[in-house]
Amino acid sequence: GQQVTTTTRLAQDSNSCLRIITAPAPTFMVIQGTPPNNYTFSGLIVEVIDILAKKLDFCYKFTVPAKRNVYGRLLENGTWTSMMGQIQRREVDMGGTIFSVTWIRSQYFDFSEMLMIDEFNVLSARPEVKSDLAGFVKPFSYPVWGGVVVGSVSVLVATWAVLQGYTRLLSRVSEETDGRSMWLTNMEKSATWVWCILIAQNEPWVPRGKSLCVMGSLWLLAAFLLGTVYRCNLKAMLIIPRLFLPFDSLEELVNTGITTIVFRGSSIHGDIEAAGSNSTLGKFRKQMLLFQGEEVSKILPKCLYGVYACLALQTAVTSVLEWDFSTRGRCSAYMMSRGFMGPISLSFAFPKGSQLRHKMDPVIRSLREFGLINKLLSDLLVNGTECLHFSTAAAASTRGNTLRPLNLPDFYGVLSLYVAGLVGATWVFILEKTVVIKT
Repeated sequence: GQQVTTTTRLAQDSNSCLRIITAPAPTFMVIQGTPPNNYTFSGLIVEVIDILAKKLDFCYKFTVPAKRNVYGRLLENGTWTSMMGQIQRREVDMGGTIFSVTWIRSQYFDFSEMLMIDEFNVLSARPEVKSDLAGFVKPFSYPVWGGVVVGSVSVLVATWAVLQGYTRLLSRVSEETDGRSMWLTNMEKSATWVWCILIAQNEPWVPRGKSLCVMGSLWLLAAFLLGTVYRCNLKAMLIIPRLFLPFDSLEELVNTGITTIVFRGSSIHGDIEAAGSNSTLGKFRKQMLLFQGEEVSKILPKCLYGVYACLALQTAVTSVLEWDFSTRGRCSAYMMSRGFMGPISLSFAFPKGSQLRHKMDPVIRSLREFGLINKLLSDLLVNGTECLHFSTAAAASTRGNTLRPLNLPDFYGVLSLYVAGLVGATWVFILEKTVVIKT
């Protein structure tokens, strides 16, 4: 494809300068401007190459392929396409962007000393705390609520059975029945007492007899513990709301089926295509959506707003978090707690047998071992410090949530329960007035 070249300020004779092919990569290589010769370059790669140029006394010029960020793939005849094909054919002297060192690539190219070690991670929008209609039932899990129902019914039946036994022993009809059968009176007493104790309300009827007193005291203790735990859990959920994230591992991402952006021609793209259909990467293939590197500006908003998830190197994901905080003043995304397919060595690429690599390796090794590359990288990500505190999934679920006032939708669940109670009470009242009980 058509190429455009830009000579750096270090070059004095562009014909004798190193030809470095490059492509955009967040934080590593930022390319701005328009073709053919209006590009400006910045990022970690530019700073490292500037240091190499000063130490080794050379000039260089960047070559930008017409199709950016298409690293290339291996064909059956042993040749590579796109950027890596140009390096293989020695049309350029080196690849001046971040290349993941893989076994198959190392058979056709030479790679420099590693600049850093990285791994792949996935970026996704962090869900926000919203009103929950069923929030008032969340302090207990559904099995616990089932246990409460079973316990209440058990105490109700046991209380009613004891009262029925007392009635038969006494062999008389209470004057309080008003013509109703005694079993219905006992059931009413038992149900009212069990329910009032459970919701911590006053009930004038007091159970008598040793068996009822023992049963009643146990139910009072159980209801007290349930009520205390419920109130504490509900208060904690309101004060420190916890977010439930859609995924925190590659396996969970596959199970969600969320469409995920993958950059065409990247090493992870090749790994996904080569993976077996029953493996996790193979299953992930059906939800993979390929994009070109020059489309990053279109992709980022969709990832931050939750339309897609984005798979990239963890350093690139961190740079997106930094960009989000710098431009919008908040951290609206998270990445998985742990990456995958790592550790990966990130290096420059050279044609096989290139002598240039041997000249650059000692300088690159010194920069890495003295921590200068990490220092340059941290300077580029300085605005993302706030997001990095809770950018991982483990922290994003509990941190970074600003307190919000309770809104009317927060009470819809409780109000619905209250309305249902009013409707039920009205229905019972109508039945009492219209239905005649035969005695």
